[in-house]
Amino acid sequence: MLLASFAMAQSSPDALVKTVIEGATTDAERAKRLYDAAMLAEKQQATQIALLEKAAEYGLRSASVAAARETAEKALDLLAQKTGDKAAGRMGQFVRSYRSLYERCKARKDRERVGGKLVDLLLKAGAAHQADGDWAQTATSYREANAIASYLGLPNEAEIAREYQRADHILHVRQRVARWIDVLKKNADNTPARVALLKAVVVDLDDPAAAAKYLTPEVGEKWCTYVPLAARPVSEIQAKACEELGNWYDQELAGNCASVSRRPMLRRAKSYYDRCLKLDPSSLAAKVVLRRIERELDKPQGFEPLKGAILVMTFDQNTIRRAGGHTWVKDLSGGGNHGKIARARLVEGKVGQCLSFDEDAHVLLPTLRDNLARSKAVTLCAWVKKTAPAAGNSFLFDVGFYAGSSLTLLADARLQVPGTGSPLQADCSGPGWHHIAGVWDGKEATLLVDGVPQAGKPLPGGSLAKVGKETARIGCQAKRVQTAGRYMSGLIDEFAIFARALSAGEIRELYRRGQEGKGLLAKP
Repeated sequence: MLLASFAMAQSSPDALVKTVIEGATTDAERAKRLYDAAMLAEKQQATQIALLEKAAEYGLRSASVAAARETAEKALDLLAQKTGDKAAGRMGQFVRSYRSLYERCKARKDRERVGGKLVDLLLKAGAAHQADGDWAQTATSYREANAIASYLGLPNEAEIAREYQRADHILHVRQRVARWIDVLKKNADNTPARVALLKAVVVDLDDPAAAAKYLTPEVGEKWCTYVPLAARPVSEIQAKACEELGNWYDQELAGNCASVSRRPMLRRAKSYYDRCLKLDPSSLAAKVVLRRIERELDKPQGFEPLKGAILVMTFDQNTIRRAGGHTWVKDLSGGGNHGKIARARLVEGKVGQCLSFDEDAHVLLPTLRDNLARSKAVTLCAWVKKTAPAAGNSFLFDVGFYAGSSLTLLADARLQVPGTGSPLQADCSGPGWHHIAGVWDGKEATLLVDGVPQAGKPLPGGSLAKVGKETARIGCQAKRVQTAGRYMSGLIDEFAIFARALSAGEIRELYRRGQEGKGLLAKP
C-alpha cells in the first residue's frame, strides 16, 4: 500500500504523509515513520525530500525527546545531502533547524556533534552573505559561529574568531564610509573627512580602485600618486614604482592601522616587493624588507597569553623578593597586583617553582579586589596538586568572603560568582597535577579540568561589582585563614586571573603549555 502511495505522492504529498503517520501517537513516532518511509522512496527524489522535511519537522517538535532528536538530525543530514545546504531558501531553514537541535542537546558529546554541524552551516551562511555584500548578516552569522566554537572548544575556533573579527570590523568601516560620503556630499571641501574616507577604503576595505574616485589634490601628493598606482594590476607596475608602493604599504599604512587590517596591508607590500625583485633582483633594500615582512606573515595568529590578564603569578624564584620586612611575589601581568606571601613555601612545581600551602599559609593580594569589581567577566586558572584528601581543604582563591558576595575557585573544581546561589561543581579527582579553570562570561559559568569543559550553567544575577570587601587571597578563604577546611593543602603553580572570559580553546592552550613545561609566559 505504501509503494502505491509513493506513486501518487507527487500529485498529493500531504496525503502520503497522512497515510504514513496514521495511527502514530507521538511526534517522535511520526518522525520515525516518515524517515523510514523516506528511505524506501530512494528512487523518487521529490517524494523522499517531502518525507524527510516532514520527518525533521515532527522530530523538532519533540526535540527534547532523544529519539525524536536523533531522527530529526538524521533527516536534516540527508536533506542537506539531497538538496544542498546552499540552495536558495534552504540555508536559513537549515540554520534554524540545527540551532533548535543544538539548544535541546544536553549531553556534551551531542552538543559537540550538532554544534559542529551548526557552526559549519553558519560559516557557509556567512560566506554567502559576504558574497551578496550583506556585511550585517555576515557578522551576525560569524558571531554566532564564534560563540558556539568558543564554548565547545572546536579545533578551528581561532580561525572562526578571526573571521568574525574581520567581518565585524568591515561592517563598522562600511558604516563609517557611508557617513563620510554623506559629509562630502554636503561639503566637498571637507579635506579631513576625505582623507579619513580614503584611508578606510584603501586600508580597511583594501580597495584602492574604489578609493581612486574620491581623490582631489587637497588630500596630498602621496594619496594622489599611490592610490591610482595601487588600483592597477601589479604586473603592470615598474620596479621603482613597486618599491615605492611597497614602502608606502609597509611603513605608513600597515604601521598605522587596526590589527585586523595589518596583514592585508603587509600582503600588499609583499606583492609589490616580489614584483620589484623580479624586475630588479639587485635591489638589496627590497630583499631586506621583504624578508622581514615574510617572517611576520609566517607567524601563527594564535592566542595572546596575557591579553586581558590582571594577575599572573608563576611563583618562580626570580619573581619573589624581600621588601619592607615581607616576602613578595611579583604580578607579571603588568597590573601591579603583587602578593604578600605568608608562610607558603617555595618548592618544585609543574613549571619551574611553585608555592606549597597548608593551614594558614596564603598569598595576600591587597590591590586586586578593586580591579575585579570593575570587570564584566572573569577567568581564574592555575595548576594545582592536592596533598591532603580532605575535600574542604581546597581553597585555591577567594575574595569577598561573605555568602553571595565572594568570587571563589576551589581546587576540587568549584566556582562561586558574586550575586549567585550555589556554586558550579565539576569532577577533579585523581592524584598528581591538574589544571583548573573557572570562567564566567557575565551570564554563564564554565569549569574546565585539564583543558576539558566539565560543567557549565547560567548564573543569573551574577556581578563582580557585588564582590565583598574582604581582601583577595590565594591558598585560603578571604577571611578565615586559620579555620580548618578553609585553606589549601597542596601546591599551586602558574596562577592567573583575566578580566575576560577565555575560550575553551585558550584554556586548552594554557593546559598544553603547562604539560610541555612552558608555562604562562611561553611564546607560542
